[in-house]
Amino acid sequence: KYRWWGEATAQWTMDHVYPDANGEHGSARHFLDTPESSLDLFNDGHEYGAYLFAQFLAKEMSPAVITNSWEEATRTDAVTALDRVTSGSSSGGFAKIWPKFVLSAWNREPADSYREWDGLAAGAKPAANAPGFDSVDSYKQLRTGLPRLSARYYRFTTPRTARSIAFFNGMKYRL
Repeated sequence: KYRWWGEATAQWTMDHVYPDANGEHGSARHFLDTPESSLDLFNDGHEYGAYLFAQFLAKEMSPAVITNSWEEATRTDAVTALDRVTSGSSSGGFAKIWPKFVLSAWNREPADSYREWDGLAAGAKPAANAPGFDSVDSYKQLRTGLPRLSARYYRFTTPRTARSIAFFNGMKYRL
């Protein structure tokens, strides 16, 4: 319930106390290479890279969120504690924060927050089976099936003649 957050916040603390040392950068790949894994996975690697979520919270909200999450964790598991301490009037808990974090973890222009904040060059690994669009008026359907608090990134290729692209999220809008 807490071990993953313990390791994540320990890695984040290295950056918070020694921001120019960047010793935590070596752990980032454990998280960024497997975005399909749940945030709270504990597998001798992923939890260390989850410091990126702590860093995101500290930069986007306040470092006090980390402290508050541990205080709240005395009453519940770490994920619930994080949801509660980030559910303020403008924050919205995981429902609002998670999509912003997922975008930040991409860490490529135009969403390269970690590069800007900390000089981290690595970004989330895109799915290997990203579909290409070989003609204008192509249609692709993507399947999901992800665990909670995880993500999947795609890089799309399009024909040079394409003038626009439309994406419909049937999960959100129930198309």
